[in-house]
Amino acid sequence: MPRKACSATSSRKSNRDHGDLERRWSSSRRGSRAAWIARFLLTALFFTGAWTAQAQPVLHLSTDPDLVRVGRPFSLLVEIRWTGDPGKYVLYPPHLELEDGIARGAQTQTFATEGGETVYRYTFQLTATQPGTVAPGKVSVDYRDMTAQGDTPVRGTLEQAVPEVTVQPGGAGAVVARALPWGLGALILLVPFLWYRRRSRSPRASEPSPPPGPSAQDLLARARRALVDGDQETFLETLLALKPTLPSAQDPLPPADKLEAERLRVRYGGIQADSERLRRLLREVEVALGKGSGSG
Repeated sequence: MPRKACSATSSRKSNRDHGDLERRWSSSRRGSRAAWIARFLLTALFFTGAWTAQAQPVLHLSTDPDLVRVGRPFSLLVEIRWTGDPGKYVLYPPHLELEDGIARGAQTQTFATEGGETVYRYTFQLTATQPGTVAPGKVSVDYRDMTAQGDTPVRGTLEQAVPEVTVQPGGAGAVVARALPWGLGALILLVPFLWYRRRSRSPRASEPSPPPGPSAQDLLARARRALVDGDQETFLETLLALKPTLPSAQDPLPPADKLEAERLRVRYGGIQADSERLRRLLREVEVALGKGSGSG
């Protein structure tokens, strides 16, 4: 009897151990299946999100060059690209919000497909009117997703700030400022040499004086021709030459520096002045010269 009881007890214990092993194996198997499903879902979500992010339009801005001079144009390149069908999105023209001191000029647009990507490029000519480190502004581009489901179109906006540019003083003032030290040094060396030559050489007949420059009436006629031909740069340049001939009390022209700045914008920035205002300036100059001649 004791042996049979011991045998029965061992059998029950073995059954319990076997049941525990089966339960642990089943639990481990269910946990492995759940972990595999979770990894599969996370991988699918990752690749779906990465593909969607890659397919959306991307905006990129750059300037060329990033070191410019006042009055000289530089280029702003606006590039929008996405992966996939060119007809997936409809782009609206870029909108530029420019800061004070930045003038906008001509614009060009190109379209291309590069390695499975759709690329739109817009090039804007900008001109800085003030020196310093300038943040020109920002660019925004609206687009519409043509593959979106439903009756309401899906729209989006890309927005980015234009990279800063360094603007150096330009024009004749910058050239004079750079050349002035060299000119003064050359003058200091040249004066004694000229004085020595003047004393050593025998006197000779004075050379004839150069012919006089154009008269005020000649300059006025040149301004009329330039205005008729639509040559605003020559017109403004002629007004600058006419300004010293006008009586100070009857001078209708803006200050010379403003006229020069406007001439530079026309020449380098491609920004045309108001034709009616130029014609009005010409009439006022004609009246001022007529009064000056009459009073003399």
